[in-house]
Amino acid sequence: LGSASNNIGKVLQKQATTDLPQLSFERKVLLAYASSSLWQLGLLADVGGAVITLLALSMAPVSVIQPVSGCGMAILAVFSHFYLREELHTS
Repeated sequence: LGSASNNIGKVLQKQATTDLPQLSFERKVLLAYASSSLWQLGLLADVGGAVITLLALSMAPVSVIQPVSGCGMAILAVFSHFYLREELHTS
């Protein structure tokens, strides 16, 4: 759950950038990002996923949590394909 939330948050933030200016430290640009609902939702999901993963690591060994966290990459690929319309390629 933590890894999935973390990766979905990144996809939501990437989607939000299509309507936002290129990231810089200019006040106007930072305010644009901070006021974007989709960017905020992605940030919340990303940070929330990290917190969930930390909680899981406090209850179980890394050898159990890490393989499950690896599933987040698969979720990221599938979600990016359907939500962002990105193509999946084999190498």
